[in-house]
Amino acid sequence: MSTDKTVVITGESQGIGAGLIKSFLDRGWNVVGTSRRVSKSSAITSTRRLAARTACLSGLAAARLHLGTLRITSIAKLGVYIAAPEDFREHPKVAGGASELLSSVFGHDKVPPRIVLGVSSIPLGMPVEIELLFEIEK
Repeated sequence: MSTDKTVVITGESQGIGAGLIKSFLDRGWNVVGTSRRVSKSSAITSTRRLAARTACLSGLAAARLHLGTLRITSIAKLGVYIAAPEDFREHPKVAGGASELLSSVFGHDKVPPRIVLGVSSIPLGMPVEIELLFEIEK
């Protein structure tokens, strides 16, 4: 079951917030969660994965706005930076949100190998930052 509905939940890492995230995800909602701390729960991984997809979509929108169209011939670089504590190990699953979006837009053969890094923080408290480098038509 898929929906276009999105919910934002604060306090995602424990208690009621974590329970609400699981409930909405089970019903097919898009969930964006925030927390002052990150845990290894699958709900956190799911929200970070959605954040990676959303950040990648934002990058594509910025490229289209700048270029006028998506005249991209290939993607030269995909970097995914994830705000995470030292013991977080789900980086590849989170980065998959960005890779899958690029694959669906450009085709699997145009998605480059990616670099995925866990960092202690990202400006403005963002959970994920995406770095995209495109080759464009002249």
